[in-house]
Amino acid sequence: MAMRRDRRLVELALASVLVIVASSEVAAQREPRRPYAARLSPLFSLVSDDRVLLSPVHLVAGDSAIYLMEMAERQLVAFSYDGRRLWAVGREGSGPGEHRVITSLALDHRTGDLWQYDLGNGRIQVRARDGRLKRSYPARRTLFKVAPLADGRFAGVPGGGGGTFLHVYDGASGDEVQQVPPPLEEYADPMFSFAASAWVAPCPAGQLVIGYAYASYLHALPSQLHPPVVRDAIDPVTPPRSVEVPLREGGRTLVGHRRAPDAKRATNSITCDRARVLVLYVGSTSEPGRTVDVYRLTDLAYLGSFELPEPVLSISVHGDRLVALRLDPVPALFAWRVTWP
Repeated sequence: MAMRRDRRLVELALASVLVIVASSEVAAQREPRRPYAARLSPLFSLVSDDRVLLSPVHLVAGDSAIYLMEMAERQLVAFSYDGRRLWAVGREGSGPGEHRVITSLALDHRTGDLWQYDLGNGRIQVRARDGRLKRSYPARRTLFKVAPLADGRFAGVPGGGGGTFLHVYDGASGDEVQQVPPPLEEYADPMFSFAASAWVAPCPAGQLVIGYAYASYLHALPSQLHPPVVRDAIDPVTPPRSVEVPLREGGRTLVGHRRAPDAKRATNSITCDRARVLVLYVGSTSEPGRTVDVYRLTDLAYLGSFELPEPVLSISVHGDRLVALRLDPVPALFAWRVTWP
């Protein structure tokens, strides 16, 4: 029995290596961008007048509503697909339903629930689609993003270094039950996850997709989380470095870390539907925030790219609806109906 188990572990490890080698060959081909025939029809555009949007972040497209965090007021806000504000819940604090620093908002496609990771309070809060608080879990402050999984568990992506890739937690107790091995050799540097800054999005059919703000790698994980599909984007950037920074505290000299100043922005946002991964890419694009690269979800094959009407900071897709958030020069929320090729 032990020999069979060990052999299975070796097979899984080899599968991971083969996926990574294959992805390197794809990246080496340096595919040029080509048009992807997605046609956008405007649903609404909501430009802030200092009453509607103040500091919106963490955009999520749902089945019947659009959700975002309004960080100025520490509220979760919902909008209809015709631009009406439906409700707002929460406030700054540490009590039930209150928030401090939200670093992640994700949709549970099974239930329509919204998962918030509150770094400031060290906890995850789960809300129903009407904003009602359903439950909460304590969570380590080393996490950065969380995403519900198709089997009721949830995954956490660390953001403070440590060399780990993905932590998996029991959906009932919140206890950690698994760690997914890193799919990149860059994780040998324990500060890579801090320097790269991951994005994670759960997909309607149970997969997870992961990208990085400062690295051009893309991952698609099946519902069982193994083996991952890994590739570099068609417009790759050099992986970031972290550098040590001396800090003075209480008469002592400590060593901190920060992202090296030569790091180049890769991805602003990543989202997925049942067939496609949409990446709001920066890289060498002439107008960052407009180019959306499209990959096939099953194998991350590049399908093409399309342009948004104007630069945005983040995007989220749900079926045939695409929403986007802009911060500069003033905050704005956009929604389109998409006709896919």
